[in-house]
Amino acid sequence: YGLTFLAGELPGDRYVNAMLLALVEYPGTLLGNVVIDIRSLGRKYSITMLYAASAAACLFGVMSDGMMRNVVSFVGKCTTTAAFCGVYVYAAELFPTPARNAGLGICSQVARIGSGAATGLLLVIPSSLSMVIFASMSAASALMCGTLLVETFGRPLPDTVEEAVSAKRKIALPTHWRVNAIGGASSASARDDEPLMTGR
Repeated sequence: YGLTFLAGELPGDRYVNAMLLALVEYPGTLLGNVVIDIRSLGRKYSITMLYAASAAACLFGVMSDGMMRNVVSFVGKCTTTAAFCGVYVYAAELFPTPARNAGLGICSQVARIGSGAATGLLLVIPSSLSMVIFASMSAASALMCGTLLVETFGRPLPDTVEEAVSAKRKIALPTHWRVNAIGGASSASARDDEPLMTGR
């Protein structure tokens, strides 16, 4: 939302910039839904990568000018949208079943507070400083996602709080897949640190 409100600060026509910043959400949404299903990246590192790309784009936008600033702003909006889409899937998989709806609702509410703060920020500080703050927040999100959270791709959803907490010790991605003779469904090979589960 903050990048969208920067349309008037970018070179060129503000209405065209606003339209392009809105349209770039379509490939961003597609990118987010595709990247989080890449098995080699999983949920954790795909979202980390998207947040890091968003941070780099916002930071580079401060140092650039002319049409290059427009381009990196569009890239930042695209990767931010992709990360946002991925986070909705990832957050739902992190919470245990009894708290999944409430947990996702709280995350969504905090996101609304963030979007309101981002747009209000542009009214009181220069746009270049806003971009630095956006870059810092994206970098912090990438760091926390990459270091504090666990991988959920291909794993069964936790049914209890205990299972969600214990998942912290089981962060390796499934590496061996076999075809189940009944129904042809893929599943991960059972190992001591990887519970058997049904794949996609």
